[in-house]
Amino acid sequence: MSAGTPGGTPPIYTKTGDDGTTGLLFGGRVSKADPVVEVCGTLDEAVAALGLGRSLLRGERDLEPVVLDLQRGLFAAAAEVAANPRAR
Repeated sequence: MSAGTPGGTPPIYTKTGDDGTTGLLFGGRVSKADPVVEVCGTLDEAVAALGLGRSLLRGERDLEPVVLDLQRGLFAAAAEVAANPRAR
């Protein structure tokens, strides 16, 4: 455990520095305050919630593929949103 970090949590190094930006798919960077980051997070949460729901369906064979298809569609949408606009 490292001294000087909350709860002794070891530091994480990304080698890009913490300049308040995050990387896009296929290059480029945007501010962490950019709406793209919010949309990607929201889509990711929706995919996770559907995954939880799918895990609880137990025996609902008709619904499982529908939920999985929704997850895949949202995952693909998140990839489109997270891509550098010039590479879309």
